[in-house]
Amino acid sequence: MPSPFPPPHPTPLTLRVSNLESQISHLQSLLFTTHATLLSLASERELRVCDGHLVALESQVNVLETRVHELETKSRNAETSLRDIRCEVEGLKRLRAVGLLPTPVPTPQEERQKAVVVGHRDFVDWLKTLDFSPPDGMRGWAEADVRADEYPLCRLLDGTVYYVRLRCQPDGENEQPQHMGSPLVLSRQERGHNDEDEDDGMRIRESQAGPLRRYRAHVLEIEYRHPEHSFLVSPLAPRYALPLGEVYLYKPASTHTPPQARSTNYVLLMDVTSPTKSLWVAYKYEYRQHSDPQGSKACGVELYGLGPETAFCGGMGLFDMARVADSLDCFRGDSDVGGIGRGRGGVMEGLPQLDVAQMSATMYASAYTAVPVFTYPNLKALGRAIDEGWSRQVCR
Repeated sequence: MPSPFPPPHPTPLTLRVSNLESQISHLQSLLFTTHATLLSLASERELRVCDGHLVALESQVNVLETRVHELETKSRNAETSLRDIRCEVEGLKRLRAVGLLPTPVPTPQEERQKAVVVGHRDFVDWLKTLDFSPPDGMRGWAEADVRADEYPLCRLLDGTVYYVRLRCQPDGENEQPQHMGSPLVLSRQERGHNDEDEDDGMRIRESQAGPLRRYRAHVLEIEYRHPEHSFLVSPLAPRYALPLGEVYLYKPASTHTPPQARSTNYVLLMDVTSPTKSLWVAYKYEYRQHSDPQGSKACGVELYGLGPETAFCGGMGLFDMARVADSLDCFRGDSDVGGIGRGRGGVMEGLPQLDVAQMSATMYASAYTAVPVFTYPNLKALGRAIDEGWSRQVCR
């Protein structure tokens, strides 16, 4: 039933409240709409960032795929090259096996890597094992790594020691070993010979050329230049020898003098033309005087004098060539030679050396003066001398 009362008449306050409520509702609607719009914009921004990251990742993946492809190509090429190299090596081995290729000569570095190490204790025993028969007779000498720098020859009762400073090994087949005590060696042409290249006419196989030239790099030919005494030269005097080093004299300290070590100016030689390998000392007459401190321009050959004050000559008279040992078997243990006192440093204690009495007798019997000089050997003549000497000794 309808109200008996008429509706109230709106007042200004009521109208204002109604308007505010309408505005609030409108503002809330705008807020919701704005919030929704902001959320939508944020999502789009994140998506754009993600899209940028994906593009960068795709670019990196493409670069990596390209790199992998390149590595795979290089790997296949390397495998192909390795197969080709193996096939080539096998082919060279087959050719060398049937004699169509020479045996390669190892480099000095390769030789040193596989070298026999020789120390003080086994130096003499190692010398005994060397076989100088051509064409490979110098291989054992040239390839050894000799660690001994000094070796005693004999020791007197007062402690005086005669010892040899061993020569260093050369680095190449045609390079002479260099040492302060090396004798002066002149070419065959400088000595007046015209057969320096005669070995080129020997028709040496290429595989033997290197080993044979080792003889020229190590072995010396001895010439005797004293014409009025040439008839006194011993028939056993060596013509071809290995220079082992320079002989030094060591005197231990006494009450009034310090220990002294000085060169005798004699070089120790080992005969290579006989398996006995007799040892000789030869005076080094010749030397070169350089015209400037750097030694860039060498002058002529000068001669050292030989006088009574020279070592060895004080009790034996003047001589420039003498045999000190008939063979390497003359070296005996330190306890067998009767020497007393310490030698030149502890490294020489207990090493095999020569008996003083036997060495003196051998030198007295073989010493003479004939002015020995040195040159490089002619390979043909040297090979013939070694063949004859070693075969004659074996036949005995």
